[in-house]
Amino acid sequence: MSRFSKLRQDLQQPQIQEQPTEDLYPSPSQATELRLAEEEKPRGRLKKSQAKSANPDYTQVMSYIPKQTHRQVKMALLQQEQKQDFSELVESLLQQWLKENQLFK
Repeated sequence: MSRFSKLRQDLQQPQIQEQPTEDLYPSPSQATELRLAEEEKPRGRLKKSQAKSANPDYTQVMSYIPKQTHRQVKMALLQQEQKQDFSELVESLLQQWLKENQLFK
């Protein structure tokens, strides 16, 4: 008998495991309970601050700038001691512009 004869037998004779149909399809009330339980579970790691993409106080905007400018800004941000991301830089520049133009105080 070889080392793999038992494995070969198991593969040649597939075993069907029957599950009761009530386990496959939960009742509507059970489905609602399961969905609510899933919604309550925290997703991923808990973070100190919420991601901007998931924060309702933020909106995504798009603008076109030259590739060279974008590369230079990214490199400058990486070299700063006080780490700042691109969106924080854009936000601070826009706030400064609003102050200078006295649109919002």
